[in-house]
Amino acid sequence: MNALSKIAETEKYDQYYDKYGDFGEVIGRLISEEAKKQSTLRTEENSLESVQNFLNELNETEGKGSIKKREKLIEARFSQLNRLGSKYLSKILLGSSRHGVSDGLVARAIAKAWNAPVEEVRTAYMITGDIGKVAELTKNKELGKVEIKYHRPFLPMLAEMSDSAGDIKEELGYCLCEEKLDGVRIQIHKDGEIKFYTRNLNRVTSNFPELVKGLKKIDKALLKSFLDEPVFG
Repeated sequence: MNALSKIAETEKYDQYYDKYGDFGEVIGRLISEEAKKQSTLRTEENSLESVQNFLNELNETEGKGSIKKREKLIEARFSQLNRLGSKYLSKILLGSSRHGVSDGLVARAIAKAWNAPVEEVRTAYMITGDIGKVAELTKNKELGKVEIKYHRPFLPMLAEMSDSAGDIKEELGYCLCEEKLDGVRIQIHKDGEIKFYTRNLNRVTSNFPELVKGLKKIDKALLKSFLDEPVFG
């Protein structure tokens, strides 16, 4: 909203949201109205590739002053979009596209498109965390080359729901239980350089400078390591 307030009249936000009930639609209309007032000529290329490059740049922006840098990137991109472009880019940024297509469905489609085992496609997706990269690897018959790499986050293992403790014991046969404390789940990659990623694979290294400092002093046995840990503040 900080970036948006610089390029659109956000005072109308509540009024429009009550009317349309969709954040993306509201953003699109606000920016479109502002463009008409300023007679802005929108000539920026908005191909899928250019949008992906923008998202990559946004994701890679970190460190001191990163919030301001991201705001400027968002401001610049939205100032070049029409109503529909603004609507759908805002949905992408907020993860609220509501298109009904899951990662699992896309993985099955990729497997079917290039006649590949769906389990191999899913495994490659878990390792790379990038469904687009998986499609490229599948097309080129290179799924067997996929491996975990430092500083390329992979999808975390997630727990499954169960109806009762008895069902869990029956399923696993033997298990240990411990108290769960709520924290931020962080994936840590340490290979000379240290980087932190969230469970959504967003890089957040700059958010934890004190942990980076501590990890630099860690035992040499963990000089190169992957850690998947909850972080408590």
